[in-house]
Amino acid sequence: MKFYSKTLEFDVILNEMARFSLSETAKNIILNTKPLDSIDEIKLSQAKIDEAMQIIVRSGKLGFIENYDIKEILSLIASERRLNISDIQYLRLFIKMGQGIKAKEKSLLKDKITYDNLKPYFHNIDELAFIISEIDSVMDPDGVILDNASEDLFKIRKEINKVTNKRRDVLNSLLQKKASILNESILVLRNDRYCLPVKTEFKNTVAGLIHDVSSSGTTTYIEPVEAAELSVSLQRLSNDETNEIKKILDYLCETIYPHSSILHNNLDLFVTLDVYFSFAEYSIKYDCRVPQMNTHGEIDLVGARHPLIDQNKVVPINIKLNEIKPILMITGPNTGGKTVALKTLGLLTIMAQSGLTIPAKESSKMTVFKGVYADIGDHQSIIQSLSTFSGHIVTIKEILDQVTDQSLILFDELGSGTDPAEGVALAKAILEFLMTKDIRMVLTTHYSELKIYAYQTPLIENASVKFDVINLNPLYTIEYGRSGSSNALKIAQRLGLRNDVVAIANDYLKEKETDLSASIKLFEDKQEQLENRIKETILLEENLTKEKQILNTKIEQLEKEKQAILNDTKAKSDKLLEKIQSDAKAILTLLKEAKAPHEIATLKFELNQLGLADLDEVEGELKIGDHVFIKSYNQKGIIIDKKKDDYMVKFGTFELPFSASNLTLTTAPKPKHQPKQTKVVVQTSSQTAYELDLRGVRYEEVKGLYNKFIDNAIIGNLKEVRIIHGYGTGAVKKALYECLKIDKNIESYRYGGEYEGQMGVTIVTLK
Repeated sequence: MKFYSKTLEFDVILNEMARFSLSETAKNIILNTKPLDSIDEIKLSQAKIDEAMQIIVRSGKLGFIENYDIKEILSLIASERRLNISDIQYLRLFIKMGQGIKAKEKSLLKDKITYDNLKPYFHNIDELAFIISEIDSVMDPDGVILDNASEDLFKIRKEINKVTNKRRDVLNSLLQKKASILNESILVLRNDRYCLPVKTEFKNTVAGLIHDVSSSGTTTYIEPVEAAELSVSLQRLSNDETNEIKKILDYLCETIYPHSSILHNNLDLFVTLDVYFSFAEYSIKYDCRVPQMNTHGEIDLVGARHPLIDQNKVVPINIKLNEIKPILMITGPNTGGKTVALKTLGLLTIMAQSGLTIPAKESSKMTVFKGVYADIGDHQSIIQSLSTFSGHIVTIKEILDQVTDQSLILFDELGSGTDPAEGVALAKAILEFLMTKDIRMVLTTHYSELKIYAYQTPLIENASVKFDVINLNPLYTIEYGRSGSSNALKIAQRLGLRNDVVAIANDYLKEKETDLSASIKLFEDKQEQLENRIKETILLEENLTKEKQILNTKIEQLEKEKQAILNDTKAKSDKLLEKIQSDAKAILTLLKEAKAPHEIATLKFELNQLGLADLDEVEGELKIGDHVFIKSYNQKGIIIDKKKDDYMVKFGTFELPFSASNLTLTTAPKPKHQPKQTKVVVQTSSQTAYELDLRGVRYEEVKGLYNKFIDNAIIGNLKEVRIIHGYGTGAVKKALYECLKIDKNIESYRYGGEYEGQMGVTIVTLK
């Protein structure tokens, strides 16, 4: 794997990230971050950073102390060497820091913050509370050994206080007694001993040790013999105190030594957390997100920003590469953002493949490469005697020699720095060589011949950086499907080049122009028209999809309402059926016991009232067209279809499937006696009948009655009439609707509403 990380300034990014760390070890790990070749490792690292970001945003940073990396102290512990007070103090801070991080885990659980991937680092921290307890039992936070750290120390310090007070009293007494021979009535410290400032002419009158003489010679500093004896005692006691403190520290260290590996493990956990939280802090600062990683070469950067450009000025860009269009050729003016686009893609690719988040939208897609190669910038070298062109060729040679499948290649101004004709030929040759490999590539150019070559090559996508030709300002965004003009003369004029010089240059340019530019312009105009049509089609498709979703939602709602009605009907039917069956059983029981004719007649009448008497069961197999009794609904219906083991039965306005066990074959219902002659009488226009009742009418009679009724309605100047056909077998309704469909006098017709008879009635509107 070869990655041109330095060319793409990945090291600068890592340096910025390392500044968030509080230990040298973590900083070094960050600075040595390298691209990974396992997509699982990449995703895991990105997931940990994402969790750290959530923790910082919702719960705050972890409480790392400055320079917590106490490797030297841990080395002393591992080799069981004595720790001094300063070492123990810092060790205490180290352990307390761990306890604080451990406590953070509890707050994460309380706030329901997800940290599944970071959980092992928090969970495996040992709080080592007993070490803190041991340290605090002998030492205060300022490093002072407590008097009660040991019984001997307590006695020694008690004796020290006693002797110190006695010496003070002796010296204060001598200050008063010898006041006449002293230059000052104060005690002076010389060589760590308290002395009397005796006038030199009286020095022989004071018994003691001379420790110093003033520069003028007028004062001699004498430690009285009474105080000197006490000072010697204090020195001895101080030595005893020091030795006892060493014993105490040795004992304390003995309790710490066995836990060396735990302390080392804690440090490793702290460093790892520090690394991920440093990455997270950088990600928050630059609004980085976790991209969608893949291994099939798809790149779709959305709203990508180069992190080294001022975030208040940088313009987000979109870059796409895939199997269909693996190569992107970007054209357009200088200072338009072509090179920035190359660097943004290269840098963000390396960042993502190193398991880091990137400054782009979370919908961005990034792929795992075996190498990222870049030829960007001026490679001119005075030391190596290389021209700009030679410098490019050296880099390109290295790329062509090393590149493999699944690599990303970035070329800035491919073929530049030499004769344009030769440069174009060389660029085409390089592209053709690389197109034999499974690679992704982005290049920039100003050559018109390469623009045409891109249009002729299916694997290459043409794009340009947008440019405001009116104000002559670059817009720094990429426009796909179009090549861009260099606008060199316009830019030169904007930068202040003399107008007369620009005018001469324009004249030369017109002389050199061929049909090439015109062909490119014509092709791009057609491409733009096609893209606009595609956009319109996509928009129309989106609107149709939305409308379809709305209709599907309404259908689902209607189905739910229908099911609710069915469920309610079934529940009521079940309840009614249970009552009828219960009443029928009771009547049948009485009927068996009844003997008197009038009792039997009365019971049969009650049985008839339950609606069971007219149910004449018929023997035989069920078939389409048979009349059946639906047990679960206590309803009669007719079989209209058979699907596998179920029979589709129509009853009322419903058509539902039932099993054979739920159906009983019965005779056709007897038609209700109704007058065959429908009351359709026309007396005056104001008395015209507006309703036609076809219930009980035969199929063949419908047409004649309908025509007569409609004729009368037209004569009576009626706009809307009501035709009752009922539910029944549907034959009458069918005959009616055959008439309605061909009648030119009819404006429209519909089923009745909730209070109009619903599906048993048709409302007709006349023209």
